[in-house]
Amino acid sequence: MNQALKEFAPYKSCGNLKDYERSLLLRECGYDLVAVEAKVRELISKNTPIRRVMLPYIELCRQLRNTPEIGLDIRELLKAA
Repeated sequence: MNQALKEFAPYKSCGNLKDYERSLLLRECGYDLVAVEAKVRELISKNTPIRRVMLPYIELCRQLRNTPEIGLDIRELLKAA
């Protein structure tokens, strides 16, 4: 079931290119914000405040979790996994 949920990618919620890019990173990290933060820390300057960079990821993750997806059938996702 966890694998099926990881494969589900609600890109319809992304309103712009930045959100889409962020959603791809979230998906790559299994929607685990700790893993996202570790990846972001590898890519940004040490002088950049991590809170400022992570805030959009936190908000997008919250938005994706709270957005019901029309047509989502968990049985089909489980069959595919």
